[in-house]
Amino acid sequence: DAKKFFILNLFRQVGVMVITIYLLYTDRGYTSGVYSNILVLTLINIYYFIKLRVKIKVNKEDIKYSLMFSIPLIPFALGNVLLSYVDRFVVYGGLGAEETGKVSFMTNYSNLFILIIQAITLGWQPRVFGLIQEDKKIEIESYAKCIFTFLTFVAMGMIFFSKEFTLIIGSKSYADTYRYMTPLIVGN
Repeated sequence: DAKKFFILNLFRQVGVMVITIYLLYTDRGYTSGVYSNILVLTLINIYYFIKLRVKIKVNKEDIKYSLMFSIPLIPFALGNVLLSYVDRFVVYGGLGAEETGKVSFMTNYSNLFILIIQAITLGWQPRVFGLIQEDKKIEIESYAKCIFTFLTFVAMGMIFFSKEFTLIIGSKSYADTYRYMTPLIVGN
């Protein structure tokens, strides 16, 4: 069910982001993202383990169908993770520790945009594949235009209100970090 899948993914993404931000404030540093992913995925796995009561049946068709959805997403996800860590090393080498912390702060904020993109994409995928099988190209194009327009407005809003976000969430030492938001959003 697409709705349940969307809710689960949204829970995962929001949970990871909230726990990462919390752990960053508790000086866990670069390991915050790893710990938050492990914690949230463990909770999701426990939930499904209890819900399914370990009634796991392996069906080759289901595995093939699932791989059809997930394999195209692997390069995207790996690219974002690698880019995030490589950026920090490059910034640290060129600007130092303080600026690296500021860029990391805004990178976490810009990850909200990735969260929104992933939630929409994952919630929309089953519908799109159904429309592809029904050969409804005009409906697919219409959905794609709506999603693009929505994401454009979200991106502009995140860019325009990044200074306010910085002042609300961060300390005064982060006040100038909003200048990193445009390249981070455009890069996502």
